[in-house]
Amino acid sequence: MNGPVALQLTLAVFIFWVLYEVFALWLRRRTPRSEFLNEAAVARQMCWRLNKLIEQGDQLFILSYDANYFGQSHKFLNWLPVQLNVGLRLTGFLRRWLLKGCKVSYFAVSGEVFPGASSTITSLESEFTDKFELYKLDLRSEEAKSLSKQFETFHPTILVNADGEPKALWIEHYHAKGSFLANSIEFVIAPEIKSEEYIENARKFLGNFEVLKNLSTKMA
Repeated sequence: MNGPVALQLTLAVFIFWVLYEVFALWLRRRTPRSEFLNEAAVARQMCWRLNKLIEQGDQLFILSYDANYFGQSHKFLNWLPVQLNVGLRLTGFLRRWLLKGCKVSYFAVSGEVFPGASSTITSLESEFTDKFELYKLDLRSEEAKSLSKQFETFHPTILVNADGEPKALWIEHYHAKGSFLANSIEFVIAPEIKSEEYIENARKFLGNFEVLKNLSTKMA
């Protein structure tokens, strides 16, 4: 295949991929639904799904290993020399939700925060002193060390309303350290989240977050 033909084919594939992504994104934004994803990113797939659901008075609990999303960039496509700052994308969504009146509690279970994340976190805390909190797990106790190990690659996120009732679950069954991508993800909203199984999971995760908060120090 000669050079011009290969370039045209590459551009055609790229344009088709962009149009497909835009259409899929439009569908997700309009009609979020419970689903299972093989691979996804918090700053893209999770945020767009939650964006339609978040309202004033809600509270969002996000668990991560070291809050690396706030300081990460990644390639848009492997074969293009273009990088996207996922930290800016995540921060944009968080700021939108905080302005709407949703409180956000973000947890780093490694006991440390990704080096490039501090300035963004400080900025959010300064702007939303009563709504944004980031907790670093204090690893001096055996209980904290056990929880850090338990949630090293298993990352639940839960959205609750003003009455504490669960509205959405985003459960990453495997999220490798240092990666912006997670694998084997469950996204659950109504009506499925009203089932006994997911209500029980939601209560368990809320209990986990309360324990983590008591064993952590606030960075923000």
